[in-house]
Amino acid sequence: MIGKKSMLHVAAVAAVLASTGWASAKTVCYVTAADSHAYATPANKALQARAAELGIEILSLSQDFDVQKGTEQLNTCVARKVDGIILWPLDPQAYIPGLARAQQANIPA
Repeated sequence: MIGKKSMLHVAAVAAVLASTGWASAKTVCYVTAADSHAYATPANKALQARAAELGIEILSLSQDFDVQKGTEQLNTCVARKVDGIILWPLDPQAYIPGLARAQQANIPA
């Protein structure tokens, strides 16, 4: 069962995905907190389902609750020149350089 916070997370992400107005299939990089976790797993599945409904491919990367791994994955998303990035921040300050690179590359995050 998805809790209220998970539903809010998924609803916010779905709103961002739906509001993009993309005419063709796009790829969005999703850097999630973890693949297997009581809170993250339902949110991840709901995001994947909504993206599929919208015809958006999700490249899902799991930080496994490791901030360093998450910052590296964010940089990987930028290097792959995806169409958008959804980030589950574990330590917001740690991601600032990667988010700045995404902004410079005109990748919405």
